[in-house]
Amino acid sequence: MKSYLLFISLLTIFTNGITQVSIQVKSKNDLLPYVKISYHSTLNSRVNFTLTDLNGEAKINYKPNSKNQLFIQLNALGYITVYDTLIATKNYTFQLTPDNKLLGEICVTGEYMPTLASQSVHKITVIHKEDILKSGASTLNDILTYQTNIRIEQDNILGAGISMGGMSGENVKILQDGVPVIGRLDGNVDLSQINLENVEKIEIVNGPLSVNYGTNALAGTINIITKKNLKNGWNGNAMAYYESTGNYNLTGNLAYTHKKQTLKINGGRKYFDGWDPNEKFITLPKETLADTNRDLQWNPKEQYFGEAQLILNLKKWQVNPYFRYYQEKITNRGYPSAPYLETAFDDYYYTKRIDQGVNISKSFKKSSIKGLFAYNYFNRAKNTYYKDLTDLSQILSSDPSSQDTSIFDLVMSRVSYQTHGRKWFDFQIGTDINVESTRGEKIVDKHQSIGDYAIYGSAEINALKNKLTIKPGARYAYNTVFKSPITPSINLKYNLKSLQFRASIASGFRAPTLKELYYTFVDINHNIFGNTDLVPEKSINYNASINWLKSINDKDLIKIGGQIFYNEFSNLITLGLIDDGTYTYINIGDYATQGFNVDFSYRQSKFKVNTAFSYIGRHNTVNSEDLGDFIYSPEVSGNLTYNLFKNKYNINLFYKYNGPILSYGIDAENTIYTNQNSGYSIMDASVSGKFLQKNMRLTMGVKNILNVQNIQAVGNNTGSTHATSNNIATARGRSIFISINYNFKSK
Repeated sequence: MKSYLLFISLLTIFTNGITQVSIQVKSKNDLLPYVKISYHSTLNSRVNFTLTDLNGEAKINYKPNSKNQLFIQLNALGYITVYDTLIATKNYTFQLTPDNKLLGEICVTGEYMPTLASQSVHKITVIHKEDILKSGASTLNDILTYQTNIRIEQDNILGAGISMGGMSGENVKILQDGVPVIGRLDGNVDLSQINLENVEKIEIVNGPLSVNYGTNALAGTINIITKKNLKNGWNGNAMAYYESTGNYNLTGNLAYTHKKQTLKINGGRKYFDGWDPNEKFITLPKETLADTNRDLQWNPKEQYFGEAQLILNLKKWQVNPYFRYYQEKITNRGYPSAPYLETAFDDYYYTKRIDQGVNISKSFKKSSIKGLFAYNYFNRAKNTYYKDLTDLSQILSSDPSSQDTSIFDLVMSRVSYQTHGRKWFDFQIGTDINVESTRGEKIVDKHQSIGDYAIYGSAEINALKNKLTIKPGARYAYNTVFKSPITPSINLKYNLKSLQFRASIASGFRAPTLKELYYTFVDINHNIFGNTDLVPEKSINYNASINWLKSINDKDLIKIGGQIFYNEFSNLITLGLIDDGTYTYINIGDYATQGFNVDFSYRQSKFKVNTAFSYIGRHNTVNSEDLGDFIYSPEVSGNLTYNLFKNKYNINLFYKYNGPILSYGIDAENTIYTNQNSGYSIMDASVSGKFLQKNMRLTMGVKNILNVQNIQAVGNNTGSTHATSNNIATARGRSIFISINYNFKSK
């Protein structure tokens, strides 16, 4: 008892006069989490550290008096460091000023906490909201068209697919706020179904993130991030878009924030009336006859979408439930039937997406817990009608093969615990569960499912006075259909003044998807069959890069980078063409890609230019004997922005050259042959300006200046039994567009 009283007395003496100071850190528009606060007192030179929480707040204990002042330093990624002295016991608010050299380069994909892209161990490209608005892009494929190492492939029914670093879209993970996007019909997610109106930025991780995200994440990861932090009161936006090829878009969003709690809703309609190469260039739409002109190369498309989400800050917890809805209708009008051209068969494709879930996170002093729980629903239906063109009446086709409905859904959860801000060692451990199922008449046995249950972990080790970062990691998954191996990885980053060196080795495992195994897709344009004999892909990636970043006069910024990579696959899965005109998924044996890319960017207050060149080679057992070890394809990209009148107006130019590339087919004798697609260039230009106290942005310009429409694909069988030549629809013709974007907020 006496010892207890003595302890209480000493505690009272030592804590007498100690008070708690509350500090809040924000920028002009947002509260800033994870700001590092270093502090020490006049009487004690020992430096202590703390981080602001998700609300931008931190608590510091010290004993204030005239002889004991508190010196603090605030460091936030992308902001100028602040130094100050606290001499009173009160609550402090600091507003940080953006650092023009690093503004907007903060990324979260694959990171333990928000990190500057230049400090990440991964090579990351960030596309900002400002770049999206300047380009006039409204969907994900629009903005990715001009990225080096990325190719967009168009299909009139299946939509816009992607390849990255010479690897197919099945090796590219598409995320929206960390949630996988489902609904791959030909191995690709239709990027034209992913709208950008509520997007704050897009993060592209070049190289593997298999440890974090598992299958589909070997070539790279694309994370679409929506805006979260808003000022108190009402915030909103309305946008209208018109393009002379027949695009009419109207979207809007509205948010209300009160005491750190936010409610957001957004939605819109996008309509495209179809386009054909025979159309003359026009600025405004006009009626056309319902004759042979009704059969268009680019089908009419109508989209409706909406989203609602809550952002709740409950002490140190942040809870973010959300609900997203999307529907699309594609109209494929058939050519009028002979001899009188009075009837036709029309196909209608209906897509419905429902994404719902909740993000939960809690921050501690130097660690955090993050949880993501989601359910995604994808419904694809096709109906064929026999249409009378004299009175436009129609009846459903009696052929059962003309009708189809397929449903895919995904239940997933990802929970992780990570430390951050420690002196030399941080780590992350987590679980990742994905259960995907499908059902429909075109699915084998009408119902199939695959479950993937994974645990993963990684560490970040800082050495040599924080110049060297080593990040080893590993993932193990139990797959309900295929046996999964352990997939390890290691990433390195070394800083040498203005130079940064990165290197990584990562293995990958990709089980065949439900579509590749069980799905059948047949219509007038497609004959695609699943293959239950497929075996999993295995792969390994080697990656190294160097970047040089130099700031001149604290205003101008120069970045020069280079990257080399090598990817090796066994049992690569690809879509092959059979001689009878049908397609099936096949394992084509060993496959490899290798290449390099270099990029240069220069930025000052009035001028910004980015250029890049890549050279990617592809090799497999198909072409090794007859076409050489690697078949290479170049890419060149560039964009230029010139600002006028204190950045109120700007002129923008976007350019991309895609060199010739090979694809593969399979003939009646199961011999795989090559198709060579010709190269092409595409270019856009725009002028953008801000009006009404910068609340309204008007953007207008020309798309597809070079009027690219179709490219030629030539197939050649090495046994001289198969030769083809056809055109592939690549882009709609030259067009003009105008976009009006208006922002409003309460004072």
